[in-house]
Amino acid sequence: MKIKGVHEEEVKRFIEKTYQLRIFSIAYHPHGENGASYFLETDKGKFYAKVFAKSSEIYKSIRAIKIFIEFLYRIKDEDNFDYISVPIKNKNGNLISKFKGFPLVIEDFISGKNPKKLLEKDYEEVGEIIGKFQNINPKKFTKIKKDILDIKWESKILRLLNKYKKKKPTAGGEKELLKILQRKKEILESAVNFLRKNVSKIRKREKEYVVVHEDLHKLNLLKTKDKIYLIDWEGLRLALPERDLIWFRKGLGLNPFFKKQYEKFKKNKYKVNSEIMKFYVVKRLLSDTTYFSQQVIDRQESYRESRGYIKEIQSEIQELEETLKL
Repeated sequence: MKIKGVHEEEVKRFIEKTYQLRIFSIAYHPHGENGASYFLETDKGKFYAKVFAKSSEIYKSIRAIKIFIEFLYRIKDEDNFDYISVPIKNKNGNLISKFKGFPLVIEDFISGKNPKKLLEKDYEEVGEIIGKFQNINPKKFTKIKKDILDIKWESKILRLLNKYKKKKPTAGGEKELLKILQRKKEILESAVNFLRKNVSKIRKREKEYVVVHEDLHKLNLLKTKDKIYLIDWEGLRLALPERDLIWFRKGLGLNPFFKKQYEKFKKNKYKVNSEIMKFYVVKRLLSDTTYFSQQVIDRQESYRESRGYIKEIQSEIQELEETLKL
């Protein structure tokens, strides 16, 4: 997204002055909804710059952003974790600059692509990466928040349904969405009840929490000729290992190629718990369903514009139904 009042030339002049870089070219990169991103070619190499939007869900304060930015800098420096884009400091030694009131961060640019499909060797490589990542001592990072386990957001999908007992849908997409949710109401209720019933099991195992990325879908994996990188760390938190392992699962266990390398590189041996894996899978699917539904309702888009979200909702609910049966 573009941030109102923020333009390439203004960003260019600010970065050159604040980071003492000579920028040869700057290109806007339409990626994500949490701010404006830019590719930079400079006299000191290529970089990726991001200006965080105050209106985004991620932006709370510079302090909140500082937590995951400093984390990335430290794990590269202290733990030799080399699978990230490393943030760089400005001329004053700060990892975050303030541009027109917006937090701005610059990282090393990684030339790669999001994999459309993970191959066997990709699963093996990511298994090694996550094994090493979960070796990082979480006690070093006291400011990282613990996993959100109140289930309020996931339960919102049922409140959306109840809302339409008194209010009629207006836009085309909203009408289609309501039909889907009403038809699958029993599945959604079962998912919410499952989470409420099992959340205490997660809380009781807090001592086993590790640092997790939280959102390791393929769009947050960047594949180059040499290696795979993990990107977009806004969801950083402390949780059980399964919170990240769900992205590399087979059934309620691990993909065998991922598992082999994960267990090889994970120092503190951890046995994956199928019930906890199921909890996190259901939580994620229900969370996504709620999010996409909210987008259709809040934005009041046309039926055609809502189709992308509706397609995702149908896919998420289908997978949710299949997971609940496991």
